[in-house]
Amino acid sequence: MALSRFTPCGILRCSSRKPVTRVLYDNLKESSGPAFVGPYSDADAYAMAMCLGSAQAELDRASGQRVPSMCSEFISGLEDQYELVPSSDSSLNDRRNALAAAMLLRNGARIDAIEDGLRGILGSGFVAYIVARNVSPLDRNSGAFKPPSTPISVIQTSDVIMPGAVTVSFAHYAGDKEVLKAGDVLVFEPNINGIAEPVQLTSATGDGSAGTLTATFAKPHSSGCLATTAPWPLWISYQRHVNIIVTSAVINSAPLMRKIRRFMAKWSRVVTTWDTVPENSPGAHQAGPFYPNSGLPNITPIGAITY
Repeated sequence: MALSRFTPCGILRCSSRKPVTRVLYDNLKESSGPAFVGPYSDADAYAMAMCLGSAQAELDRASGQRVPSMCSEFISGLEDQYELVPSSDSSLNDRRNALAAAMLLRNGARIDAIEDGLRGILGSGFVAYIVARNVSPLDRNSGAFKPPSTPISVIQTSDVIMPGAVTVSFAHYAGDKEVLKAGDVLVFEPNINGIAEPVQLTSATGDGSAGTLTATFAKPHSSGCLATTAPWPLWISYQRHVNIIVTSAVINSAPLMRKIRRFMAKWSRVVTTWDTVPENSPGAHQAGPFYPNSGLPNITPIGAITY
């Protein structure tokens, strides 16, 4: 709108529309008809239009205080309603983004709402939100019962196992000296939660005392680890676990990592667990796996994540 006597400070906006004060003035003038005569009528209509326009501007500003992207003086009250505690280094824009994320979740912790909330906090630093819904058949079957007559063998490996297709030497450790063959399922390191992994063999050589086996592993295993053909119960579940994929800039920012923790702790369901992990490279659509002397301990996932 153009600068004029109808657009003083508080009324002026970056808009091509006619200012509300001019609209009110024109309406008052038109409604007066022939009675609108002389400077007195003009001054009276102008004064009334400016008063009504100022009141409308106040109402517009007050209503804007309920909008996260516009609130300013009343932002502390909204933060109290949503139990948000901004850090001392949070800018007004940071506080608005956190508030917008909280207001998106008022109807529940849906995936789309969580994603929008993280995107509001991290901006372009948010990459993906991966829910571990699917469990492989090996995970489901590793705890299944087998017939009592099924031979149960325990072997010990002699090599370090890294994620991927690996051939490893083994020797009989305990139980039956079962001859391993392609298709057999062994649970490696079953006594360690989070590391225990059921693996299906693609090939095997040797007798029941020693030999080699080949399989594709998702997790690393130490040299001398044990593996068994026995069913092993899954003491923990990852059905409600999520991986928050972010850029390396977010991983290296303590304030942003703290905001993610606060956000997820407040808005995710109590049964949900999560990890914040960095993408391998922009656009790679993959994170992990962790290798010695590479990756960040407790941050880079042990297995590869594709999204």
